Amino acid sequence: MDTLARYIMQGRRQAIIALVVLGAVPIVNLLSPAFSGLVLLQRGAQDGLFVLLWAALPLLGWAMAGGDPQPLLLLAAVAPLALCLRETGSWQTVLVTAAATGLALGLFLRLQPELLQPLTAQLRTVLDIYQEAGSEQALALTPQRLAVMLPGSLAATLMAAAVGLLLLARWMQGLLYNPGGFRQEFHRLRLGHPIAISLAGLLVAAEYMDEMTQAMPLFIPLFVAAAALVHGLLAQRRITGPPAVAALVVFYLVMALAPRLVAVLALIDNFYDFRKSKRMTQ
Repeated sequence: MDTLARYIMQGRRQAIIALVVLGAVPIVNLLSPAFSGLVLLQRGAQDGLFVLLWAALPLLGWAMAGGDPQPLLLLAAVAPLALCLRETGSWQTVLVTAAATGLALGLFLRLQPELLQPLTAQLRTVLDIYQEAGSEQALALTPQRLAVMLPGSLAATLMAAAVGLLLLARWMQGLLYNPGGFRQEFHRLRLGHPIAISLAGLLVAAEYMDEMTQAMPLFIPLFVAAAALVHGLLAQRRITGPPAVAALVVFYLVMALAPRLVAVLALIDNFYDFRKSKRMTQ
């Protein structure tokens, strides 16, 4: 991957060639937004947006031909986040922007349910199979419930993937121009009191109003902050190799199975600062 990143950053012509070829290959084209984000992070809007237009062409063609539109949607989501990070240098601002965009997108999809009809039909087919097998979870997902859950879930998934690809782009930028810089930047990431308190209040309000599925994008900043905390603590304690891998596997399993617990961990860290406490005891 670093070889391709070095080639892309050699110049505009190399970037266009690589991204057009990359975007034309199914599945692999999911990485196109990350490499496009790298160009935007390093070169800014003036040069990067021109390259971005070329990167979008094969993704647009693939989507119009009946292929997966997800790479194109991810490119549209990653680009403004990359420019935001370049201009502000603040992951806190980027994560809040991603959450706000996810909320707006979820609301838009909820108001325009016809856009989700093809996906809803596919999901109903899958759920029917599980319902015939007697799955209690599938039986609980009525068409009405699915219509309520899908917009927020889809918006949260899209924006979470966009943030993940932006993290990948930032890692590649550090690899090429500032070795070790991304690691330090990520390990220090914390949301700060105002953002943490606001997110907690909004999530409590969503739970009270039974709108938690619509509020799922709000978990994105908390999940990223929690991941930064765990990775940072492992680095502080110099835990590497199999023990570190095992700890990360457990953490991401907990994130998938008990997301509220991980969100609470990120909120507590903003007031207790586990990484600072660890430094003070050394």
